[in-house]
Parts: sequence; structure tokens; C-alpha cells
Amino acid sequence: MTLDSEVQSLRQVPMFRDIDPARLKLLAFTSERVHFAPGQRFFSQGDAADAAYVILEGRADVSLSTPRGEIKVAELGRNALVGMNAVIMDGAVIGENSIVAALAFVKAGLEVPPRMLVGGIPGRIMRALTDDEIAWKSQGTAEYQELARRCLASLELVEPLAAPEPDRGRLDVSKYQPLYETRGQ
Repeated sequence: MTLDSEVQSLRQVPMFRDIDPARLKLLAFTSERVHFAPGQRFFSQGDAADAAYVILEGRADVSLSTPRGEIKVAELGRNALVGMNAVIMDGAVIGENSIVAALAFVKAGLEVPPRMLVGGIPGRIMRALTDDEIAWKSQGTAEYQELARRCLASLELVEPLAAPEPDRGRLDVSKYQPLYETRGQ
């Protein structure tokens, strides 16, 4: 596969759609395309988190190792998001571009179609997601990835502060817009 075709493949992933072409080309150049056979493991519980995987085709199973063997916990579609402290029970399937809200409890066996919002206790499908909401989620994912890159590029070992620094800089978050503001509410 050529570098340009790799860039085009990445451009199809919503979180990469609006990345500057030069940066996307660099990402494609420094990335490695890998293929996995059905059932093949590519990351295990306890492994070092030193890689990121973008699912271009197919789905990924989430499994948990237990003393009684491995349990398939869930199946996640491409570009799915599971919110903080959400619980996904055994056998749930979260469709492509779907969002499970923070603190939701997804019952065992629930099948969530693509592009749906799930929330509540118990989790239920609340509604379909709009293109703007999926783009907003993808932009947020890209922001987190950028924060991780910045952290890795500038991280250095230091001694803890004995007291706060009076002139310590702050992160400017004013450029980020909450989802409700993107709807004009």
C-alpha cells in the first residue's frame, strides 16, 4: 500500500478527518498497518500501553482474564466511545460510532446499533447520533491524542513542589466548546 493510500484510509476515520494533511501524512508514515485474523489477540490485560490501534475494518472483542478463564466482556465497533465509569456487561455489542454515556450500565447481551447514544441505569438506546455529534466526539478524541503526544514530548522527571509556584501557567481551555454550545442552545 502506498503512503497516499494510507493517508486516504486514515482520512476515512472520523477522528482524523480534519487533521492537517502534512500531519496526517506523518502519522501514516510513522504508523504500521497490521491485519489480525478473527480471534487473534493484539493487546492483553496488563500489557504496556505503548501503542494505539485504529480499527479501520471489523470489530474488536474486549475480554477479561479471570481465574476461571477468559470472559468476553463486550464487542466494540469502530470509533465507539465508552464514557467514564460506564459498566459494560457480558456479551454487549456497541455499534460503530456509538457512544455509551458516562456512568451508564449496559446490560448483558444488549446490542447497540451503529450511531446510537446509550445512557442510564439500566442503559437504553436513547436516540440516534447526528453527524455533528460524531464529528464532535472524534475531535475530542483527537484532542486527547494531542495531549498524550505533548506529554510524551515534554515529560521530564522532577522533584515534587513543596508549595505552589506563584507564576505557574494555566492551560487555556477557552477554545474548546461544550457539545450543547455547538447546537446553538
